[in-house]
Amino acid sequence: MKLAKRIDVLLQGLVDDHRSRSSKGESQPEYHNRSCNFQILLLAGTDTSAVTLEWAMSNLLNHLLVLKKARLELDDQT
Repeated sequence: MKLAKRIDVLLQGLVDDHRSRSSKGESQPEYHNRSCNFQILLLAGTDTSAVTLEWAMSNLLNHLLVLKKARLELDDQT
C-alpha cells in the first residue's frame, strides 16, 4: 500500500507539473484524462502480470511433481 501511494503521488505530480507548463496556461482536460487513463492501464497491466507470474511460480514450487512435468515440457521445446 505504501508503494501504491508513492506511485500515486509521483504520477499526480507529473500530471500537475505538465498542467502548470501547458502553453498560455490553457487547461487540456481531455489530454490529462487520456494520459492518466494510459498510466492506469499500463500500471494495472504490469501489476497483473507480475502478480500472475508470482502466483504461478509459488504454485509450481508448492507442487514439485507439476514443476518437474513443466520443466520436462519446456526442455522438449528447446
